[in-house]
Amino acid sequence: MENPYAPPETSTRALERVEEVQKVSKPIIPASIGIFTYGSSSPYALVLCIEHYLNPKLRPIPWTTHFAAVLAAIGSIIWFGFNVAISGEVLSLFLSGQPSMYLSIGLSVWFATIVFFIWTAWRVVRFRRQTKQE
Repeated sequence: MENPYAPPETSTRALERVEEVQKVSKPIIPASIGIFTYGSSSPYALVLCIEHYLNPKLRPIPWTTHFAAVLAAIGSIIWFGFNVAISGEVLSLFLSGQPSMYLSIGLSVWFATIVFFIWTAWRVVRFRRQTKQE
């Protein structure tokens, strides 16, 4: 496609293709949110940080990724610790068959954690396929 705003003497086309700049995720946002929400989004941020560290095209690594990695690690420890802390009570409520709000919250937390692990596995597989193709 010709550029209508280019001067008439510019008739040759560029021989090199411009590489599309890949949008880089910002793990600092979910890492910051995770610290204030008992680590709920910190595992997501941790996966994004790991992808930044493994991506050879992303050099130098932004300083926000290093900061986000620390926040995400702390938040992830809190999140998984919370899962372990509530597991005994949730199992006893689940086995007793008494419906309660605590049971539904505990099951929701477990469901979110399971979905996160499935998503993480999918992200790792997808990331490895991309790096093999390149």
